[in-house]
Amino acid sequence: KHVDKSCPERFVVCPHSCVEDDSLPAAMQTVKKFPARILDVHVKYDCPFKPSQCSMCFQTMLQKELSPHQKDSCEMRLVNCSNKGCLRTLPIKEKEDHERHSCRFRLIPCNQGCGEMILFLHAGKHQMNQCSMRFVACPLQCGEKCREKHLKEHVEKGCPRRIKEKVEIFLHDGS
Repeated sequence: KHVDKSCPERFVVCPHSCVEDDSLPAAMQTVKKFPARILDVHVKYDCPFKPSQCSMCFQTMLQKELSPHQKDSCEMRLVNCSNKGCLRTLPIKEKEDHERHSCRFRLIPCNQGCGEMILFLHAGKHQMNQCSMRFVACPLQCGEKCREKHLKEHVEKGCPRRIKEKVEIFLHDGS
């Protein structure tokens, strides 16, 4: 009776049905047996079949599945933004939305129609100072505003205040 019920050296099976080698086919697997005195330690710390909770997403799974889950499939595992210049680390489930909609380093098409792809971070600067489609005032002060890429043509042909000397000065200084 002592050997069967209370002896600390008796062999007992894991309550989670651990097997010696879970890489073997099921028919060839044998249930792991432990001296009763170490069963509590095994169940608490070593058992690959004990239920465990992912610390990132709080999903419950077998202990043996926890590490691969956290490394490869947990939707809360941390990844880096792939936009050049962004140093943000975020959960993978938020990565696509961040990169497409909120990252300051995402590329966006210029909304003035010049065709350039610009960093969202620099969009204002580009549109105010660099974009060929931005509106600029006529340097001859006729009061008209035209697209920067059409300014030379306006000064040469369309400006009512053009005088040959002013055009030559502008063209010389602007080239």
